[in-house]
Amino acid sequence: MTAAELDLITKQITVSVAPYFIDQRTDAEGVMQYLFGYHIKLTNLSEYKVQLLRRHWVITDGDGQQSEVTGDGVVGQQPVLTRGHDFEYNSGCHLTTSVGTMHGHFFMQVEDNAMIEVAIAPFRLSQPGAIH
Repeated sequence: MTAAELDLITKQITVSVAPYFIDQRTDAEGVMQYLFGYHIKLTNLSEYKVQLLRRHWVITDGDGQQSEVTGDGVVGQQPVLTRGHDFEYNSGCHLTTSVGTMHGHFFMQVEDNAMIEVAIAPFRLSQPGAIH
């Protein structure tokens, strides 16, 4: 676990997040784009099998502008986690500011067909040196 990694447990599902800076570029219109990545690790500590069906992210840039991303699964998958198993993936986003935050939820179906909402703790996105 790195110092930047954050863990949150909801209904015995652990979500670990490790954000990182990738690059900065100017887009075709001359607007600066800051690219960030994040590594997610989901661990099922419950007695039940769960399946990640949907995600919902709230992304806030350094100017306070928010955008929301929702969709089925993550990185094209709807993983099933049995008791004690993990699922890991990497993804990313871009901002027009050198700092921002993300938080959200995963919506998971338990083997008894109940739906649970698993929180993703807020985490900071920042270009190295942007925050002193």
